[in-house]
Amino acid sequence: KDHPLEVLDAQQLNNDPTRWLGSVESKQVRVGELSRLAGGSLIINDIHLLSPELQNTLLSLLRDGAYVRPGGGEPVQLDVRLFALSDRPLTPLAQQGLFLPQLAQRLELTTIEIPPLRQRLDDLPELVEHFTDRLAQTQGLNWRAFDISAQNALRQHPWPGNLLELQNVIQRLLIQGEGPVTADAVQAVLKPTIAQTAPTGGIDTSLPLKEAREAFEVAYLRQLLRETGGSVSATARRAGLERTHLYRKLKQLDIDPKNP
Repeated sequence: KDHPLEVLDAQQLNNDPTRWLGSVESKQVRVGELSRLAGGSLIINDIHLLSPELQNTLLSLLRDGAYVRPGGGEPVQLDVRLFALSDRPLTPLAQQGLFLPQLAQRLELTTIEIPPLRQRLDDLPELVEHFTDRLAQTQGLNWRAFDISAQNALRQHPWPGNLLELQNVIQRLLIQGEGPVTADAVQAVLKPTIAQTAPTGGIDTSLPLKEAREAFEVAYLRQLLRETGGSVSATARRAGLERTHLYRKLKQLDIDPKNP
């Protein structure tokens, strides 16, 4: 608790590497935000999605305890404990040329397989407390207790989106009100929404085909995002789409993956 900790998605690093690593432009040095993690820990989600350039940067950090900022300059020393998370084995990706082999070897020296949330429901009370505390502290949301009925309702859910889905559900519940969270509140958040877009007993033929197709796509993608806890990568895999195609589709349909 006394050491700094940062949790990042690989896509965050890909999108803005200079923010985290710093840069050198016209001899002006910009210090990256990762420099404050000295002596602390860095957790990277979806490590398999890290860009080739950043894979090399990470390999240098693990091998030499230092990395070079984008733009060059002197190596930056950084003593940090790294945890890399992935739902795909790295060695097969490396064999397919999709991941840096040397980095895969270093990361897989010590591997911990974490069972999905649905297989460790006994951990739910501690996880709910953890996410509630963290969201209240970092986002200024109302701290709310989850009564026994709410915890039982959470246990009934299959959690296809694992911890990301649980965090997303808790965030929505904290935003919605004050006082203890009940089973009714949990079920309202977890209730599937695809069925709500079509009238009972048949198909809505009042819309032109183009609009009906778009309405289905919106409902379908919103539901997938809820089930995956807002993970664009997991949603793309389940939808059978390229991640870049899905990003364009979400922008076109005005869907926020963090708040579907």
